[in-house]
Amino acid sequence: MKNLRLTEQQFAERKAGKDCQPPRPYEREVQDAALKLCKHHPSVAWLARMNTGAMQAGERFVRFGFPGLSDLLGQTTDGLIIAIEVKRPGEKPTAQQQEFLNIVAINKGVSGCAHSAQEAWDILEMATV
Repeated sequence: MKNLRLTEQQFAERKAGKDCQPPRPYEREVQDAALKLCKHHPSVAWLARMNTGAMQAGERFVRFGFPGLSDLLGQTTDGLIIAIEVKRPGEKPTAQQQEFLNIVAINKGVSGCAHSAQEAWDILEMATV
């Protein structure tokens, strides 16, 4: 039978947090938090979560959204488009997602990639100041 008891050193390291990493949040959790927070930004007129994909609906094949479309899409009170791609910490947008963000930015929209609700808020702050 395996000994499951920790040594004093192992216990001290775990208590100090050296051996423990907090779990990375799922992308959906980051999206939900970012959407809830950013809807309250004074420069946001509206903001919504966008889905992309396809499905079979009876005999029809229905595609919604398009490849590269940002997770959060909206508009500022000044009429600018908002496009925020949400990723888990440590992940990057795909080439198509980055291309969409670049197109929005080139055309004077508000765009960026956020790994947390605070980063999404910061994207709005930097673009609307």
